[in-house]
Amino acid sequence: MNRSTRSFVVSTLVSAMLLSSGVSLAQQPPPPGATPPAAPAPEGEKDGLRFRGGVAAVAGGMFLNDYSGFMAGVDGRLGLQINNLIGVYAVPHLTFGPVKVNVGPASASTVIGLFSGTAVADVTIIDHIFVGAGGGFGVVNNPTGPVAHFRAGAYPLMGHGANGIRRKGLVLSLDTRLYFLSQAGVSTTVMELSDDIDYEAF
Repeated sequence: MNRSTRSFVVSTLVSAMLLSSGVSLAQQPPPPGATPPAAPAPEGEKDGLRFRGGVAAVAGGMFLNDYSGFMAGVDGRLGLQINNLIGVYAVPHLTFGPVKVNVGPASASTVIGLFSGTAVADVTIIDHIFVGAGGGFGVVNNPTGPVAHFRAGAYPLMGHGANGIRRKGLVLSLDTRLYFLSQAGVSTTVMELSDDIDYEAF
């Protein structure tokens, strides 16, 4: 074996030894007391400003002194969900129904309509329970006046949109509206109670 061949063989053996030593060191466990690298922190709950909307089927009753009746109709919600806790939205509301009028021993029936438009702010707790309040303007057949609107309900079935922020699902709620009406100098208050069932994205 000539000198150049011997040099090549020696160089190859030395390189192989160094490479094997490096792999062995890389595979050794960290020395005692060494701190392992920290795992990445979990991503926080997604939140943010988004559009809010929904539409509901409504059924309930209207009550005023000697007047009472069953009302049914629709309402909607259109506005903004500021974050997972607070939402603000407009609620257009329209119902019709037969009303019974009791005057002394006699009674009569008629059909009336109620319309209101209110602005509501609500708070959603643990993603499934909400309470809200607001006000606006309403019409009861003909008399008009301001309206106070109170809401409470729950989301028994709920999921999240593709972006992980917007929630959506079935809504069950109880709405109370107080109509403060005035006509020909006479003021009166009408209370409307309604159960709503609807789909909403919020």
